[in-house]
Amino acid sequence: MLEYWVTHEIDISNTYNGKPIYFLKNQDGGTVPSGMGQIIIVKCNNIIIENQDINNTYIGIHLAFSSGSVVKNNIITSCSHHGILLSNSNDNLIKYNNVSNSYYGIHLEYNSNRNTIDNNTVYNNQYGIYLYNSSENDIVKNNASSNMYDGIFLRDSNGNTIINNDVLENQFGMNIQTSDNNMITGNLAYLNKGSGFRIYSSNDNTITQNGAFSNSESGFNVHFSDGNIIKDNRAQHNNHHGIYLYSSTGNNLTNNIISNNEHGLYVFVSSGNTLANNTVSINDQYGIYLFRSFWNNITDNNVNHNMHGVYLERFSKNNNITGNAIFSNGEYGICIDHSNMNNITRNTDSNNGLGIYINRSYVNIIKGNNVTSNEGEGIWIINSSNNIFHHNNIIDNTIQLNLSGGTNFWENGRGEGNYWSDYTGKDKDGDGVGDTNLPHNGVDKHPLMEPADITIDHSTDIDIDYTEVIKEKGSNLAGLFFGLIALLIIIIIFILIREKKKREEKPSETPVIEGEQPPTEGLEGKEDHGGEVPGLEGQEDQSDKKPGLEEQEDQGDKEPSPEKEEKVQVIEMDEEEKIG
Repeated sequence: MLEYWVTHEIDISNTYNGKPIYFLKNQDGGTVPSGMGQIIIVKCNNIIIENQDINNTYIGIHLAFSSGSVVKNNIITSCSHHGILLSNSNDNLIKYNNVSNSYYGIHLEYNSNRNTIDNNTVYNNQYGIYLYNSSENDIVKNNASSNMYDGIFLRDSNGNTIINNDVLENQFGMNIQTSDNNMITGNLAYLNKGSGFRIYSSNDNTITQNGAFSNSESGFNVHFSDGNIIKDNRAQHNNHHGIYLYSSTGNNLTNNIISNNEHGLYVFVSSGNTLANNTVSINDQYGIYLFRSFWNNITDNNVNHNMHGVYLERFSKNNNITGNAIFSNGEYGICIDHSNMNNITRNTDSNNGLGIYINRSYVNIIKGNNVTSNEGEGIWIINSSNNIFHHNNIIDNTIQLNLSGGTNFWENGRGEGNYWSDYTGKDKDGDGVGDTNLPHNGVDKHPLMEPADITIDHSTDIDIDYTEVIKEKGSNLAGLFFGLIALLIIIIIFILIREKKKREEKPSETPVIEGEQPPTEGLEGKEDHGGEVPGLEGQEDQSDKKPGLEEQEDQGDKEPSPEKEEKVQVIEMDEEEKIG
């Protein structure tokens, strides 16, 4: 490729828009004269390109295999391909340029490394700033706006630093795709048509102190990406999610402020992530939501004034929900729906519509929580079994407990249950556990006399029975199997009934004219049928056609004969006599 460039010659008499094409190769140092129509620099060092006004070319400024050069204070518009392009070029400075209405605004490709792109305005292009297979570049303080696709796009580019850029009114503000170990900090992404920050199939990036505001989709959208640190960001007023994890593992989301979105932290089919010390508030639907997600740690978050606080759904299991302050949510504080084997510990769950809601869920441990002053139920359990409740403080809820199906454990295996503010029994032996009016609320045989200390981890000494989980899965499969069998039987019955009706159907009765024999069943339409049937004269084999609908042959537009008319009249008279 280099050989092609250095052997290439361009006639200096060529022009673009009446301006000269400037082609320079194998030179060290120098400044490009002003007034150029296009600039191509090949295998040069320390070249200065400044104060150019270039428009309506294929590529405005192109550096190939060049280093140490400066491209600054240029205005480049309406290039059909690139405004500024660097190919295999390192250690250059691209600064204070205005690039618009081109396909690529600023494009680095093919191992263009350690360049600085600083304080450029890139707008109304297809792509604003695009890095392909380029690493260790600094992208700093640029404004990338109103580009059709991405404000800043990294593809197969690693170890870059992207700092203090504004990306707005693009499709995606910043799109990091198959790119690892990048530092993305201090950027603002707002009013984009898609997500503010999209991290796709990219690992081990650090995304800190960014703001994602009023984007049409998510603030931060993380797909198929592992090991990223997403820390100290703000995601607010986005139309869908504040932060969305999809099929992603081992990410660390900490100290983020997520508010006024449709959903706060949304974890979909993702495992092994840590969500800690985030403030998740005033979101329209879910504060923190897990769907089919395993082994996540949800710790020390502040979740308030959402519709739902922390919501686990559809076989989310082995998650730790620990130390969260969950309060003033409109419906559920904590919801466990069709989800098993989760640990719900040391949370403060207060002033919600309902404290803890458990539906068709098994073998969860709910211990050491403050469930207080909720407007409806403190705890509501529907068709759930083998869950363990102990050392919870269930205080001043409108309804302390609502049970509908299932059998659960209400102690830790050592005779220590839960504290209930409405328990009025007595502790006769002074061991801190009530001995009268048992079981409290029909379930707790060992109610505590004083509120439990939820700052400590109370051990559980109960052997958990997993058969209910297995039974539930088996019953679901069995239900599906028998449902399919029933559907198949219904289809077979329908087919049999239809076939029976077809067999029972007879052709419409043909009136018999005096002196003629009635047609024999099944012989209609035969050439020799011993007597003519009105409407069937002259027809060939019509055994597959319905009586009265046969197409006649060789009849054309002939009028019926007088004899036929007479026969019809006789038939009509006979019918009238019958009716009379």
